[in-house]
Order: sequence, then C-alpha cells, then structure tokens
Amino acid sequence: MAFSPSTFLPLSAQANSNASRAFVYNSGDNTATVGGANYFDAAADPAGGLGLKTDDYIFCTQSDGTDVYQVSVSAGVVTLALSVAFS
Repeated sequence: MAFSPSTFLPLSAQANSNASRAFVYNSGDNTATVGGANYFDAAADPAGGLGLKTDDYIFCTQSDGTDVYQVSVSAGVVTLALSVAFS
C-alpha cells in the first residue's frame, strides 16, 4: 500500500516552527513497509506536503505493531530512525 495523508495528523499546532513536532499515523501496512524507503516522502514535500521535517516524531500504528519514529529529511527524502517499538 502507500502513504495515506488522511490518517497522518499533527498532535498539536506548534507556534514555534523551529520546534520538533509530533504526528500520529495509522496504517494497514506492516512495519517493514511503513519504515521503508520513501514511504513518508509525500508528507515532507515542500509543494503541498504536510510539513514533516527533520527531528519531528511520528507515533505510528501499523498492522503488526506500534512504533515511534524520529524523522530526518534531506532533499525531500524522509528517513526514519526507530525510537521506540511497542508490541
């Protein structure tokens, strides 16, 4: 499957655009798919993306577990570092 912006939501509005932000995301995809290359790139796209940037966090519920990822964005490419995994 693919990233679905309709289930990618900010936890709160941030007045300081330099502060890390937190998002929640629910997906029917498994952990390997969600954590894979380019899955969240559309959320970081400067032209119509959802504002995902380096040092943001995603609380993600997948078909096989729940994880917290720390985000890194470089040239529109999102890389995830697993911060916490729940089973």
